[in-house]
Amino acid sequence: MSGKMICPDCNGNGYIGSAKEPDLVRDCLKCDNQGEVEITEESINELLDLVQSARLQWMYKSKEIS
Repeated sequence: MSGKMICPDCNGNGYIGSAKEPDLVRDCLKCDNQGEVEITEESINELLDLVQSARLQWMYKSKEIS
């Protein structure tokens, strides 16, 4: 598989942090401030881990509400 995808660390911004707190903004090392990363097996596995984590958080919150 080849191509690029939006960097999951900075969400395509090229930096990590908040514009509301400029002193805490830092460069994204994962994508080298480009906002995109190459699609590799490693990057796909990282995304799958993020999806699984989000599902677990959603399930946990749903149980709290019920």
